[in-house]
Amino acid sequence: MYYPLLIFEGRTASLLSVRLCSGNASGPSRLLPHLRWMVQRLRRGFPEVEIIYRSDAAAAVPAVYCVLREIGVDYLIGIRTNEAFERKAAPIVERLAKEYQRTGRPLRHYTHFWHQARSWPWRQRILLKSGIWCIRR
Repeated sequence: MYYPLLIFEGRTASLLSVRLCSGNASGPSRLLPHLRWMVQRLRRGFPEVEIIYRSDAAAAVPAVYCVLREIGVDYLIGIRTNEAFERKAAPIVERLAKEYQRTGRPLRHYTHFWHQARSWPWRQRILLKSGIWCIRR
């Protein structure tokens, strides 16, 4: 089994790089050398451009965070929810549900908080998007 490692440019969605990786290798072990190489090439060709790495939860591991910080790249990585995140989001979700009950309008709320999981070497800023579109009765 194989999986593709795709790197896109964010504004135009142009494909910058593709690698076919074997399915028995962990994501970060294939991603990190390629990511270092890609950032180096981009900085050489476009030194004035800010590079921001964006990925899904598959890249939400400390090794990826460490390399991105080491090479000076900001990042947005999707992360699975957990009990700690749900506890922090609960008051917001409750407030949105009450507002939805009152107005009947769909609601969306964005906020952030700081969190450090045991496996992370530092605190990370977690962006939270909450929304109420309908409530089943």
